[in-house]
Amino acid sequence: TKHNALGQAAYRGHASCVQALLAAGAHQAAPNPDQETPLFMGCMQGHVRCVELLLDHSLEYLETPSNDARMPGFTPLIQAAWKGHSACVAALLAAGADPDLCSLPNSFGATETALTVGCFNGHPICVELLLVAGATPDLYVPDGAASVTALYSCCHVVPESDGMRRSLQRKI
Repeated sequence: TKHNALGQAAYRGHASCVQALLAAGAHQAAPNPDQETPLFMGCMQGHVRCVELLLDHSLEYLETPSNDARMPGFTPLIQAAWKGHSACVAALLAAGADPDLCSLPNSFGATETALTVGCFNGHPICVELLLVAGATPDLYVPDGAASVTALYSCCHVVPESDGMRRSLQRKI
């Protein structure tokens, strides 16, 4: 397996194991080979109780980016928004995660924010949470040769997302 015990417990959603491991001194900084911390792994799978336990223990890794080639520089917040795990998005924002933090560029030169991936994948609850937390709807992020905004992602990539489009337009 690519995970240490704490990462495995967070990935699988075993909150009681996460709690026991943290109490025994397990360190949150021990990432897997893709630099995915236990917090990132909990967010990837949407296990909000594990995420909350990890955040209660330490905020040091709140914005630690992954090094996975498929999603370089995704923070736990970007990963949670990508997957549509709104409870994890809410917990991360409440802990102080920056809603406008950009990922590292992928192989096409594109970067992402939690808002752009939430729009791209059609997750309106995540989008609304990010907007309420102060995400900048007209923030341009590099997308290869161009730059895009969350509104562009919402309008041109996910045309059925009228509710998100209206929500973003109210904020602009």
